[in-house]
Amino acid sequence: MPSRNSNADSNDPVGPPLSRRAFTTAVGATAATAAVGTRSAAASGKSPDEVTRERPFRAARGKHARRPNILFILGDDLGWADLSSYGAPHIRTPHLDRLGRQGVRFTDAYSGSATCSPTRFSLYTGRYPGRTKGGLAEPIADRSVGLDPTHPTLASLLRGAGYSTALIGKWHCGYLPDHSPTRSGWDEFFGNFGGALEYYSKLGLAGEYDLYEGDAEYKDLRYYTQVLTERASEYVRRDHDRPWLLNLNFTTPHWPWIADGDTEASAEIVRRIKAGDRSALWNADAGSVEKYTQMVEDLDRSVGEVLRALRRGDWKYYRGRSGTDQLFNLADDLREQADRAKAEPERLAELRASWERTDAGLLPYPTTP
Repeated sequence: MPSRNSNADSNDPVGPPLSRRAFTTAVGATAATAAVGTRSAAASGKSPDEVTRERPFRAARGKHARRPNILFILGDDLGWADLSSYGAPHIRTPHLDRLGRQGVRFTDAYSGSATCSPTRFSLYTGRYPGRTKGGLAEPIADRSVGLDPTHPTLASLLRGAGYSTALIGKWHCGYLPDHSPTRSGWDEFFGNFGGALEYYSKLGLAGEYDLYEGDAEYKDLRYYTQVLTERASEYVRRDHDRPWLLNLNFTTPHWPWIADGDTEASAEIVRRIKAGDRSALWNADAGSVEKYTQMVEDLDRSVGEVLRALRRGDWKYYRGRSGTDQLFNLADDLREQADRAKAEPERLAELRASWERTDAGLLPYPTTP
């Protein structure tokens, strides 16, 4: 979202004021850094430009390197003020709001572009979209244009560092046979190639069927947001033997304005698409604040469902030195005084099994004499 600054704060929407002393210190540190760089360049006999030249990405390696799982969730055409945590008075998004409270909520930030494909080029490559030919095209209509498979991406770099990688949802950075997530660093792909599709039939702008698993068409005529949610939940529940990256790219709340259950509206759009109406998916005559609200809140529910799959909510499993299992609900019992193990045997068994799968790959604790 366009803005003037780039502050990130989880609570204060503006951020603390910068004192004169802090400002002077910051400027002094910047100047000192520049001076050190200049002296280093002089000592090495190289120009400052040569010393500060970009270096290839190198992941930290070794047994002490942290390698977290990464779940990157992307909404499509979602307005920055259309979440309740950003001030929307009529849209309820508790799951996305919780992510903001628990992490970082950006109050001033930029996207790589104001349009669809260039933004994705930027997110996938970490570069300005104008650095690549495909990043200049919006929308991508020429099937020969797309993300160059030889170009490094977040997925290809992480895969090179030992990650499993998957993209579920909207790609929109080129079409088969030359362009695909599986050609650009993702091990798995399930989703659509184009910029928009009808949520039930999966028909694109030109009437083509656009739901794929890898490079093969995949038939599923259920509401698309739910299909993607199920696939993403299945992915994060797997017994992975490596850390993973999952790009989960919803089309929600991008047009057409069809919420879950709007089968009559879906059938009318499909009729128009098959009759050759290239504007059918835009269905501007059907849009409303109420319909948009339904779609955003459905996106929020889907995010919550996926999170319940990478988490166990407020429940904590604990195994003491004696081998006794305990279970606590931290939302109701922050001080962990009420052991719920006997009252919740199924939940206890689920969390015990999850821990034991994790523990199988860890080094044993040293024994004391």
